[in-house]
Amino acid sequence: MAREKSRNRISAKKTPPGAAPAITALEAEERYRALFECPLCAVYIHDLKGNFIDANETALRMFGYTKRDIPSLSIASILDQEQLPVARKRIADIIQSGAASDSYRYRVKTKHGELLWMEVVSTLIHRNGEPYAIQGMAWNVTEQINTRQALKKSEEQYKTMLETMNEGMCVLDRNGTVTFVNDCFCRMTAYRKEELLGRNVAVILDRENEKILRNQWSLRKKGGTDPYEIILTRKDGEKVDTIVAPRPIFDDTGAFAGSLGIFTDVSKLKRTERELLSYQERLRSLALEMSMVEERERRYIAIELQDNLNRALSYFGEKLKELQDIASPNEARTSLDEMASLVEQAMHYVKTLTHEFTTQILHEKGLEAALKWLGSNFQELHSINFHFKDDMKPKPLSDETNILLYQAVRELFMNIVRHAHAKNVTVSFERDYKYLRIHVHDDGIGFDVSKVLAYTKNKEMFGLFSIYERLKYLGGHVDFESGPEQGTLFTLVAPIKFPGRK
Repeated sequence: MAREKSRNRISAKKTPPGAAPAITALEAEERYRALFECPLCAVYIHDLKGNFIDANETALRMFGYTKRDIPSLSIASILDQEQLPVARKRIADIIQSGAASDSYRYRVKTKHGELLWMEVVSTLIHRNGEPYAIQGMAWNVTEQINTRQALKKSEEQYKTMLETMNEGMCVLDRNGTVTFVNDCFCRMTAYRKEELLGRNVAVILDRENEKILRNQWSLRKKGGTDPYEIILTRKDGEKVDTIVAPRPIFDDTGAFAGSLGIFTDVSKLKRTERELLSYQERLRSLALEMSMVEERERRYIAIELQDNLNRALSYFGEKLKELQDIASPNEARTSLDEMASLVEQAMHYVKTLTHEFTTQILHEKGLEAALKWLGSNFQELHSINFHFKDDMKPKPLSDETNILLYQAVRELFMNIVRHAHAKNVTVSFERDYKYLRIHVHDDGIGFDVSKVLAYTKNKEMFGLFSIYERLKYLGGHVDFESGPEQGTLFTLVAPIKFPGRK
């Protein structure tokens, strides 16, 4: 009894309080088996030549095999052939070092031919103090690898796209500092990347365009993405006209973090546009000069008609009158009367033609009087009632403007006669400080405004187009309102001539 108590005391001393009790071989085997059958990863054992000895259910299920297949499997039957030499070398290294290996990724083929990426950690197993086999634990990282490869490919494609695109790209942080530019943007500005990165974007802007960027910056902070135009200053000082497609950048908290811009070089387009505008100005000037030449020729022809043909007809009429006074036979007198009537008609026609060829009244009495005379002629010839309103304010105009307005109103009168079927036309004269406004309003059938706007496709509208272009050159313009069965209102606007100003 005393010896039994003594053994108990001795046993208690061998197991200090709080220490884990010693485990039996059976318990160790059970724990190892539980770890081996872990469902979270594939666990396998193969001999030192790479022939498989055992594998857990997770490994078998992952690769499509059964327990019966294990004796026929080796690393050569499941590994990618390119990786087989690497695997054999790692086995040799593990045997030589006697230690576990770092993780390594293998491309493994399943029973059904599917390729999986596995991350493997291997450990050397000893038996009787000698290397016996290698145990491995493997995790399927195929999805992770594929995602990473897809991301890398996408990044490479994105980078290639950025560097080969025909538009410049520039990214700025919240302070306007350049954080990225592509090759096209560098060519556009003649700067190298290292000369732009880390610098404020103001280095490529003049003062006027800095103001444009500041205004746009405030819009970016509000999320605005509307395109805008800005002029960049190259390193050599040349200007580059661009159109920018902007995109604001916000961080994860929603705070403004900067802006991305795609820059399209439109310098050639702008140069062409400026040349076209210059050509248009020259054409307007030429059209106005042609009008003045036409007017001078008209006056010359009218003077010739008045001074020569009308004088000759007048002289001929006087001689006929003398013959009428001395003629006695009735037949002769009748013939002379007919001839005198024809001469009188010819003289009236020459007088009318002279007025049509020239605007003598325009030069003698001014635009208002000339247009009233023109309206009375149209009223007499075409049975249309013309009404005139004048604010009676002085309306000093240059000779070119006087002639152009007269020709324009005459063109409008002709259009009313040809197309409007109007019964009444009202012409109003108004002057404000800088401009004269002539309103021509008829009560005719009107027209579709869209057809007038498409004047380039309508020959009948060329006269209106000519008026518009010539008035525009002089600093004026034409407005009009119309609609089917609503009549038409044309407003001609021309600048007043101030003393001392050209």
